[in-house]
Amino acid sequence: MSNAHLVQPTVANHLRANLVFYLLLIFGSLLMIGPFVWMASTALKPPADQFDHRLLPSTVTFTNFTKAWAAMDFRHLLWNSFRIAALSTIGQVLTCSM
Repeated sequence: MSNAHLVQPTVANHLRANLVFYLLLIFGSLLMIGPFVWMASTALKPPADQFDHRLLPSTVTFTNFTKAWAAMDFRHLLWNSFRIAALSTIGQVLTCSM
């Protein structure tokens, strides 16, 4: 008996067999990361340029972050987020371990 009819798995065979799957994954990841890239780009633009449709800002500014930090009480918001996350984690550990 010969094992000549068995195909050895190779990277090329794997990629060829799963090409459509990988293309869909790449398309989905680009679709999901797009809004995040747009948000980061807009955050780095000066207020006068925030509504133009260029992805890369002509001038990069970080004053938007300092204005947002001063306008909102981020320490309080961060503490609330930490508290909710910690209580949720403790609750999950207690209830799931039973």
